[in-house]
Amino acid sequence: MGSMRILFDNGTPAPLRYALKGHVVVEAIERGWDWLVNGELIAEAEAAGFELFNSSNVGVNCNWCCCLLRKLLDSQAEGR
Repeated sequence: MGSMRILFDNGTPAPLRYALKGHVVVEAIERGWDWLVNGELIAEAEAAGFELFNSSNVGVNCNWCCCLLRKLLDSQAEGR
C-alpha cells in the first residue's frame, strides 16, 4: 500500500503530520470541516476518500479508526 490520505480532527496535534512522511495529511479545518461533529466528520472523510481519521475525541467510532490505523502501520512496514 502506498500513500494514504489521513484526516486530523481539531484536537489532533498538527506536528504529528511530520511523523507520517509519505502520506497526505489534512486537518479538518483546512477542508472547512472544523464545525462538524464526529459522525458527520467521519462521513465526510469517507466520502472524500480519506483512509484514516485521527481524532483526539474518545467518542469517535474506534472500530473504524483502528481498522484504518492497522492499514497505515502495515503500509509503513512494507515500505521499510
